Amino acid sequence: MCIRDSSQDWEPRRESVDIMLRQTNRGEPALLIDQSCNRLIQGFMGGYGYKEVQNGVFGDKPVKNRFSHVHDALQYLLVKLVGQNRVLRKTKKRKPRYSRRSFSGYGG
Repeated sequence: MCIRDSSQDWEPRRESVDIMLRQTNRGEPALLIDQSCNRLIQGFMGGYGYKEVQNGVFGDKPVKNRFSHVHDALQYLLVKLVGQNRVLRKTKKRKPRYSRRSFSGYGG
């Protein structure tokens, strides 16, 4: 077995998850998460996100909490599956979406 390095950069990792969440295969979601993955699901439901630094303005990096480790692991996997080069080509520097909620995850 060959071990390959992966992107450590935040933006390609985040973008790879975003691509998989938006992609379908024959009308079915490209990314399926088993119902037993409670922490990952809870992270997608709002536990994993950005901290509000001002009223309606969020930081550039997600909050490190009990949801961040499993989401980081998903990002490292998907950045390899999606293809780091594809992600880097599609990635544009952009700030997280604005919201009145305390946290805003992958797509808002």
